[in-house]
Amino acid sequence: MSTIVKHSGIIVSTEGTTARVRIKQSSACGSCQVSRHCSVAEAKEKIIEAHHSHAKLTPGDEVIVSTSAHTAWCAVAIGFIVPLILLLVILVCAKWQGFSDEASALLALGILIPYYFIIWLFRNSFSRKMLFLIEEPM
Repeated sequence: MSTIVKHSGIIVSTEGTTARVRIKQSSACGSCQVSRHCSVAEAKEKIIEAHHSHAKLTPGDEVIVSTSAHTAWCAVAIGFIVPLILLLVILVCAKWQGFSDEASALLALGILIPYYFIIWLFRNSFSRKMLFLIEEPM
């Protein structure tokens, strides 16, 4: 059974069956009652594109945006886990080949440039596979 990840958000704009939705991404302690006195608590606003089948969505409407947990994990893997593994593998291989610490570190960091460029090139393919859906207007 697939778990669903949900966020509430506000529609910024709509175009056809796609809506740009502003969601508030909060840290684990963002809902804590003493979070406004704590410097660790943080909350960020993100704008995402979500697909909908509701004909009358207008900017300012509150909606619930959802995606599958599988999609969320794929995004985390592509954005963080694979680059970390790639960075560590290149770092270890460069040190094993006798490069200096500085050269190994620069080579490992430099490999991320083509990685993220390739991700950018295939962004349309990813956006078709990793969908956010608007479940219902609130």
